[in-house]
Amino acid sequence: MKVRILFRDYEISDANKQQLLYGVAVLVSILSIFSIIFMFSYYTDDPANAEFSSPSPGAFTSLSQAGQQKSQVQGAQTQIPPRPQTAPPTTVVTPSTKPSPSPSPSPSPSPSPSPESSPSPSPSPSSTPDPTPDNRPKITNIAESDKTETSIKFKFSVDKSSDCKASYWSDPQTKKDQESSTKRTTSPEITLSNLTAATEYTYSMTCTDTDTGVSSTAGEYKFTTN
Repeated sequence: MKVRILFRDYEISDANKQQLLYGVAVLVSILSIFSIIFMFSYYTDDPANAEFSSPSPGAFTSLSQAGQQKSQVQGAQTQIPPRPQTAPPTTVVTPSTKPSPSPSPSPSPSPSPSPESSPSPSPSPSSTPDPTPDNRPKITNIAESDKTETSIKFKFSVDKSSDCKASYWSDPQTKKDQESSTKRTTSPEITLSNLTAATEYTYSMTCTDTDTGVSSTAGEYKFTTN
């Protein structure tokens, strides 16, 4: 026997032909059984979708219901009886004692601020006053000459034009003055007379600036007459 598949001829023997027919018949039978089972289960479980009532429940529905009833019976037999409920323990509420008001603490006195010690001012160095210029006449180079039993002569120098005099005494109570013979000079000369022979005398020189009136004194010196 020749069979044409996909534009090609195949040679099939009688034995293969019988086996092929047998396999096709078995396959068709299996498909038919599955189709019938599917149709019965579909229309029996949900008749509303099929739009007609089912006179009797399907086989699969009966088997499933029987299985459910059996499991329910077994579950009922093995169900543990409920335990008797015990009344919940009553809770005794004791009234809370009213707290006694605690006395409010007296406010502690605020610490008085410690007086800040003001920094003592550092003593400023006292300014040393400038020394006032010494405008007094300066008497120098006093020399004795022409000394006798009753007289003596003095010569000296002054840095400013001055009027000068000599004060002399053998006893402080007999102090005498003798002015210079020259005025407004820087080289005055003074002669002392009427002295006592062999007597020690003490003298000093005083000159006054003729422009400012400032005076200066040099001495005390000593001499003894002849």
